[in-house]
Amino acid sequence: MRDVDHRNFFDSSTIPEGGELVIQFTGSLRGFTVDMAEIKLCLPEIQFCRLGYEEVLEALKFLPAQNVLGLNSQNETVEYGDRGDYLESGVTITGSCYECLCANYTLECFEKSDCHVCPSHSVECVGECSSAVEVVTYSKPGVHPYCLTNSTQPCVPDTCTTPHACPGPWSAWSPCSQQCQQFRSRECGPGCPDSCSGFNLTEAQACESCSITTTPSPTTPHECKQNEVYVCITAYDQCLASCSVIMKQSVCDALLDDGSCVEKCACAEGYLRNAYGQCVRQAECECYEAYNSSTPIPQGYKANVSECEYCECSSNGYKCHERDECCELGQWTDWTPCSKTCGLGTRMRERTKKGNGCNPEEQLIETQTCQVEECPCMYNGQVWESGRTVEDKCKSCECKEGEFVCSTHSEPGKVWKNEECTKECYCNETGFEVCFTNEDLNTCKEVRDNCNSETHKLEETDDPCCPKCVPIMTPCGYKAKSTETLTVTGENGSGNCTAHVEMGTCSGTCGPSSEAATRMVYKNGLFQLYTEPDCSCCKAVTSTKIIPFACEDGTDVSVTVGFIKECMCDVCTGSHSYH
Repeated sequence: MRDVDHRNFFDSSTIPEGGELVIQFTGSLRGFTVDMAEIKLCLPEIQFCRLGYEEVLEALKFLPAQNVLGLNSQNETVEYGDRGDYLESGVTITGSCYECLCANYTLECFEKSDCHVCPSHSVECVGECSSAVEVVTYSKPGVHPYCLTNSTQPCVPDTCTTPHACPGPWSAWSPCSQQCQQFRSRECGPGCPDSCSGFNLTEAQACESCSITTTPSPTTPHECKQNEVYVCITAYDQCLASCSVIMKQSVCDALLDDGSCVEKCACAEGYLRNAYGQCVRQAECECYEAYNSSTPIPQGYKANVSECEYCECSSNGYKCHERDECCELGQWTDWTPCSKTCGLGTRMRERTKKGNGCNPEEQLIETQTCQVEECPCMYNGQVWESGRTVEDKCKSCECKEGEFVCSTHSEPGKVWKNEECTKECYCNETGFEVCFTNEDLNTCKEVRDNCNSETHKLEETDDPCCPKCVPIMTPCGYKAKSTETLTVTGENGSGNCTAHVEMGTCSGTCGPSSEAATRMVYKNGLFQLYTEPDCSCCKAVTSTKIIPFACEDGTDVSVTVGFIKECMCDVCTGSHSYH
């Protein structure tokens, strides 16, 4: 378990699905006491995103330099990694060329510009005089690692009077050669070619596993092989007498301080020991491809490295040469990743050229457009995937390549009423909906709200928001109104006899009516006007029926009673004269 501020925190990144958390205690065999204050499982109260390496790499497709994701809205630096920050949902982080936000526990990032275009920067030489390096500081945080490829070059601070940054550090020692020697080297950077003239760039030493200790001279003469003599030889002289150091004898300088010698068989003067332990002339020595190479190349060996380049082993060592009037183009490298994680970007590949016979128009670098996927769009703080459409009264917008492409629906300035009939709206010249209040709509609202649905109804007009409240026209028909008690005097002393009779009315409309002028007649010294009516009235058609009346003595008596048999429209007929 990790102890962080006296507490332990775990999430899905440290405990995978189906995994387990094991708490193990280690202490004295005599026993020990463990004070465990609390074990608690909880869910975060707010949505957040963990800014670990995997989360950032998944969202951004690269890891920004120096574990800095960018700045939040308060201009505070936000870091990622094993001890990275946690990002609350809806918070946006701005990097040098991208923006990231947390949505639904997932980190989402979008490039705003080409991340391979590095922001402006400053360079400072930091460190001791002998080990200082250049530190690059960029004007914006969240920089693509592509921009840091040359950020650790050695340098000499201005305050150092005796610079020692050149040459660079020693490499690791090479494997031991057959002559029981190993080598190492160091390089001079391009910024200090004149500062390395007084330094050895290669060095040799005797291998510890095969070092020979000083022994007393044998009492009998030692027999040596051909071209060998029995002498007391130092490690430095033994190093120089090896074919492996031809053209690089300075590698033996590190052995100068050891002045002790060992009596042994050494190569005679004018001879060098080759890779097989034989003493041969320098012209017969093998070659080595590199200073730390242990593979011998025989004298006279010639290798065609490529169509335009060959290497050979001669008395001057292993040298490579280019053939005249030759041209060799290398294979194209793989395409680089697309410069943008979404939308149109570029990628490149390159190849090498050898020889001076190549056409200068031969391309060594190729670029082409690429697209990993289409970019999403941001709308009202939300992420909309490519192809999604946003539509309102004024325009329809589709997300294409990270931007909304819009087309207008309505003519700018044309006024309409909203669905609630509370405001009038129009589209301005930029395609946005503008609404305002109109007092006339309040009057229409009163009509809609106060029309009595029992006696009246709303009738549509040309304006959907302003209907008319009109009476409900019912057809001519009968409707019961009340009940009346009728009484008659019975015969033969039966007393009063009564019955309950329904009373009703004929009401309703019989359609439109009119009366039109038809003719003029001259009579009694004036023209009389005659008209013909075209109308009908809702009238009752009456009839009679016999119903029983209940008498006081318990008997019934039959009485004829009038009633409304039906209601009908009675058409007006005849003509009227007016004089």
